[in-house]
Amino acid sequence: YFESTSGAAQYIASGGTNNQDLLIASSAGEKLRITGTGQFHMGGGSSWTYASQKFVVVEPNNALGMLLQGNNANEGVNLTLQNIVNANNAYSSLSFADDGGQIFGIVRGKANDKNSNTGELQFWTSGSQKLTIDKDGDVGIGEASPGSNNEKLTVREDIAAASGKA
Repeated sequence: YFESTSGAAQYIASGGTNNQDLLIASSAGEKLRITGTGQFHMGGGSSWTYASQKFVVVEPNNALGMLLQGNNANEGVNLTLQNIVNANNAYSSLSFADDGGQIFGIVRGKANDKNSNTGELQFWTSGSQKLTIDKDGDVGIGEASPGSNNEKLTVREDIAAASGKA
């Protein structure tokens, strides 16, 4: 238990099922929880459920931003999504979901050949793959395997072209 100079209480306590969670809170409520299973929850309180997600940040009342800041001219900040499955065709994904948790968009990296460090980027919306950039830089719109006939751009559907300025 800690007390600030203003008299507001801050504390670290145990909680959750069988008191296996570590809680950090203030008089305004819970701020951080590390569960007995190793999940990290910030915001949202104990009534929120997060399924099997290991790192969860919730802001129930306002917009939420996250800042990663670096100070190196050559690298700056690097965010890596790494799938540690040692196999070809392993994926790492960045998903976009609505307030009910339903995923409507995904940017997915796929390791085509783990030994030669080659892969592709896939863009998914509404449950299906819409655009692919393969290991050679070939682009497929509506085509999951672009460049199969040595073309740099493949479009599988009707296309429209416009000229002029917007």
